[in-house]
Amino acid sequence: MSFVSWFGPHLSGGELERLRHVLDSGYINDGPVSRELEAKVAAFIGTKYARVVTSGTAAISLALWAAGIGDGDEVIIPDLTFVATASAVVMTGADPVLCDIEPRRFGIDPKCVEVLITERTRAIVPVDVNGRGVDYPALEAICSTHGLKMICDSAEGFGSAYGGRNLGSYGTAGCFSLSANKTITSGQ
Repeated sequence: MSFVSWFGPHLSGGELERLRHVLDSGYINDGPVSRELEAKVAAFIGTKYARVVTSGTAAISLALWAAGIGDGDEVIIPDLTFVATASAVVMTGADPVLCDIEPRRFGIDPKCVEVLITERTRAIVPVDVNGRGVDYPALEAICSTHGLKMICDSAEGFGSAYGGRNLGSYGTAGCFSLSANKTITSGQ
């Protein structure tokens, strides 16, 4: 019986040498290679800054905290996502509010977002499913009108663009993941 893999990273051959270099440097958590990756990601995405953390979940929760999201707040998220999106919201003490998706892009439906906004809503976390950007102009207008923060879960969007901009460059912050099933991987 043959095994069919759900995903598998494509490694070009230089990875072991780069890994050996990192291990030999003594900076196995954070160091020069992390700074190099941050600079390259910021340049590629077209943002002023990029920071690496341990996971996409950590990136989203840290971005929410940095945006002032916490206890008693509501954050609207799409109902088609990986559990990490909701987990990141819960980690801040806020409550995730599930929103329907639009059928063409599989992203959060701006019309549904409008209906779900309450006095406790402080942010939305759109998810770029399989590199499909959500309707960012509509979501930016909603955020502007209601004073909401937008933290973009672009874990599946690295290298994709929408409206002439790279995914991860929209909103208050864009978050990626380097899990083995993502566009690029670092082994997490």
